[in-house]
Amino acid sequence: MGGPGRLCLGDPAKDPLRIPRRAHKRGSRTRLLRIGPGVFTTKPFVHDYWEGVFLVSGDLAVGNDANGKGGTKFEAFTYACRPPGAHHGPFRSDRGCLLYEIHYYDPP
Repeated sequence: MGGPGRLCLGDPAKDPLRIPRRAHKRGSRTRLLRIGPGVFTTKPFVHDYWEGVFLVSGDLAVGNDANGKGGTKFEAFTYACRPPGAHHGPFRSDRGCLLYEIHYYDPP
């Protein structure tokens, strides 16, 4: 993904997750996020918006340790919805995966 953004929590050498900066805390955005085989993050994430995540293809484990081991594994066609302030992750994908994400703020 090009342009300005901030690197999310995790190991910068292995963490491909970049979220664009939001000057205005309103509205929504969607994105496709591809995570490569063997990639994992090392710390939980938390943000101030709602997030819907659909696992389009591949596998995704949630709750692994700092070495990328363990966690609960999910396969394609899994959906999760997280409210603002919910801690989630770390994440790992053994075979790689494609996620469709919807991020949105509550209306003022």
